[in-house]
Amino acid sequence: MKEKTFDELTIQDDFIFGKVMQDMKNLRPLLERILPEIDFTDLKCIIPQKSMEEYYGKHGIRVDVFTEDDEHMFSVEMQVGKKEDLAKRTRYYQSVMDMDDLLKGQDYWELRKQYVIFICPKDPFDDNMMMYTYRNVCEETGKELGDETTVIFLNCEGKNREKYPQLKAFAEYVNGKESEDSYIRQLEEEVRKAKMDPVWRAEFMDMRSKLHYERREGREEGMKKGREEGYAQRNRELILSLHQKNKTDEEIAELLDLGIEEVKNILLSLK
Repeated sequence: MKEKTFDELTIQDDFIFGKVMQDMKNLRPLLERILPEIDFTDLKCIIPQKSMEEYYGKHGIRVDVFTEDDEHMFSVEMQVGKKEDLAKRTRYYQSVMDMDDLLKGQDYWELRKQYVIFICPKDPFDDNMMMYTYRNVCEETGKELGDETTVIFLNCEGKNREKYPQLKAFAEYVNGKESEDSYIRQLEEEVRKAKMDPVWRAEFMDMRSKLHYERREGREEGMKKGREEGYAQRNRELILSLHQKNKTDEEIAELLDLGIEEVKNILLSLK
């Protein structure tokens, strides 16, 4: 699939989504539409591309948008395409966010209510629901565990949109439909301004260049590893063949230009 240019990006692309939603006037109305029962008045600063990896090495996470208040933590991410590991990813996101909260010196009871929200242009579960909300519930009693964790998948293709009138326009906008909704018009203007920002354009190009470089390095490393494995397998086969022809270890080493210890180790591993 051909990569989009910077000018072709939309709210559906996580780079633009993160840039637009780093402004509270854009993020707060979206959260209010997804979670109308929560008062978002006291939300603190938004952290775009928040990294929670300082204490976890390469297994940290980076979310598109993170915001919080004294009682809640919210991770919001644009998720394009189906991911087979999406459920396990949410589990890991929750654990890392909790650890990040605890590292501030809190006890377990002080952990804040946690919300992991994925905006999905396509249905992640094929059940045609516009909203999938997951909490830990006891199978036998139906009662919630009370760990105050919630995972929400907003499916912008959901069929039961009439149940969420405040979200209908946003869901359709994510998938390219225009709207007269004032909030959507606001987002359209913010996307337009984001795409005119020369600093963000340069950041996007730099990010894409680094991604291409990492992919190329990965391919080259994979090819190198494949060649090395092929060479090693060839040596094993030749060593075994020569050994079966009653060649001594020294003779095999000389014929294949290998060290005597390498030959002995390979023969030992083949027994």
